[in-house]
Amino acid sequence: MRWVIIEDSVQGQRGHWLEYLGGFHSELPLLGDEMTLLVSRRAEPFIQRRVGALPLLPESAYDKMSDGAPLWRRQARIPAHAWKTYWAVRRFLASQSPPDVIFVPTVIVHHLLGWFWLIKLVLRRHPSRVLLFFPGLPVRRSAGRARPDGSPTARLMGLLLGGLSAEVKSGKVILGVETRAMKQAAEEVFGVPFTYFPHPVRPLPDIEPRSADRGGGAAIMMGSYGSARHEKGCHVLSAAVAEYGRRHPDSPVRFTLQCVE
Repeated sequence: MRWVIIEDSVQGQRGHWLEYLGGFHSELPLLGDEMTLLVSRRAEPFIQRRVGALPLLPESAYDKMSDGAPLWRRQARIPAHAWKTYWAVRRFLASQSPPDVIFVPTVIVHHLLGWFWLIKLVLRRHPSRVLLFFPGLPVRRSAGRARPDGSPTARLMGLLLGGLSAEVKSGKVILGVETRAMKQAAEEVFGVPFTYFPHPVRPLPDIEPRSADRGGGAAIMMGSYGSARHEKGCHVLSAAVAEYGRRHPDSPVRFTLQCVE
């Protein structure tokens, strides 16, 4: 099977993307599959060497989500990035024989608009299947029901996903999410089928299983790692840790919160 993996979010060594894509780079050939990886034109040379990537895509849209730009600029970036993605991918596909699978591991609205154009205008008679993976969606759950969060992003994503319903139902396009709760919420809100795909993680056979019963008052370490952005609720977590410490001063639990930005 031939894969083309398209990920503009990996530009440097921060975040999970390099490790994540490195897993595909090392594991897919063990299954007898071939993989071509497209990354941002701003990707460090180390990234290109580490995972054999081709730097053909526009710079990361994901990196700009929390840069404090005014609303009009953030909204203008959506069609601009989509247009650049459309042409970069179209040119690449025109130079290659069709892959079996096109996998986009990080899809936000900037990508979805570009892929809507690609699916409708370029890939309609193309034999490749397209897997679009959403690390997050503009939905929230309240009173036991999932609803759009009311943002312009949610409205645009709803229109685009609805427009792809025929391709999704035929199996041409697969919409992936990483939790069962997100799958259920997305299907309620957008009315199209989603597929549960947990993140693949390479096993670490050199680590011995450890008992949950530590005994003797030994500390239990709990960690939260990655970019500390407001939309992830890091401020809520840090407040909860402080409250836990106040209520349970003798607890053996210790918390580590990592901030890489």
